[in-house]
Amino acid sequence: MGIRVSKKVEIDKMLDIWYEGSLIAHEFINKDYWKSQRNEMKDKYFP
Repeated sequence: MGIRVSKKVEIDKMLDIWYEGSLIAHEFINKDYWKSQRNEMKDKYFP
């Protein structure tokens, strides 16, 4: 088994994982910043 292309139905779960990981990895950055980046991550980086 290898890495596969994500499915559109998985995007919200991927965003949740990215968001939670960002909070843990960068606890010194306000969580509102990460919330404000969700759409950019979804529209720009995930595709």
